[in-house]
Amino acid sequence: MNTNILEVKINSITILKNLARNLGVHIFEHIEDIAKLCIEQLLNDPYAMTIRKESTKCMRHLIEACREHPEKQRALFMMTYVRLMEEMAKRQKQAEFEAMNFILKMIFKMTESFKGFKKNGMTVFNVEDGTLFVKNMDNIVKQIVESNSAREAQVTKLAGKIDEEDMQFFQEDIEKISKGIHHVMEISGFLLQNMGAAISGVIATTLLPYYASVLQNLPGKKDYQLISSVCFVCDCLEYGDDSLYNTLQAQASSKFVEIIKNAVSKGIKNVNFDIVQSCFFGLGLVAQRQPNGQFGELAETMDIFSQLTNPQVKQSISEEQEESFNFMFDNAISSMVKVLMFQQDGGKLVT
Repeated sequence: MNTNILEVKINSITILKNLARNLGVHIFEHIEDIAKLCIEQLLNDPYAMTIRKESTKCMRHLIEACREHPEKQRALFMMTYVRLMEEMAKRQKQAEFEAMNFILKMIFKMTESFKGFKKNGMTVFNVEDGTLFVKNMDNIVKQIVESNSAREAQVTKLAGKIDEEDMQFFQEDIEKISKGIHHVMEISGFLLQNMGAAISGVIATTLLPYYASVLQNLPGKKDYQLISSVCFVCDCLEYGDDSLYNTLQAQASSKFVEIIKNAVSKGIKNVNFDIVQSCFFGLGLVAQRQPNGQFGELAETMDIFSQLTNPQVKQSISEEQEESFNFMFDNAISSMVKVLMFQQDGGKLVT
């Protein structure tokens, strides 16, 4: 292959990507030509991963640039999505997790352009396509879990035979591969927000069992696993239909409380407040959707709220924890407002 030509192609698509990002809607009249080039030739380039990545990023910005033309925006996304899923199938066969995770990440970033579709009565996927997408993501999650299980078994087998640095490398590799599970959570959250009841059933029967299994057995779970699973459950509670909500709510709130208590038991300076923040958000969702007086974890929620919003806690955290603590504090306050509004005095705000 002529490397000079390859370099020119990479530089050219990178320039187009930067133009699309910086010009925004002002590139609209050129979108069709650029998109045709990307979709027909570059997204599935057989030689260079860089070309595939840069053209995918370019398409993300072109889709965003169509925000004043929602039908064209949706059509452009769907054409891009089809190409990306073709590429995904190739990468799955080779177990190329870095490439797989990149595709999932970019699909999610593209869907961020459609967050306002719901209020306008529009969906991005029809039910058939959305269902197929969820099933494909379920297969991806299973492939990642299977690969990580094999790697974990290898790590266990090598324990005591390799040094700490190599052991750390194995763990970091597993975490990198697991990013795909986090991106699937993000995408499923969008699908629930956009499609609601139409997609709740298939998510409940495919993706939910894995994310729920992480929370059912907490010992040994990594923080990144807990965050992805808690956020997945929160999306189901917030946007899922009544059946999906009822499947989760009984155990979800008690599990959120358990996770927060486990985090705090490590000592304030060791608390991952991102996890606590997500759990507080989930508790607020249950308080909001449960009938008044039927929020079973009310007393425990109030207790941990009082504990973690105590001014002495903020004085004890490290500088690295400050940002995540502030987000946690905001979510805790928001959750308590929901408790007061929906769970006391007939749903009226108690002062």
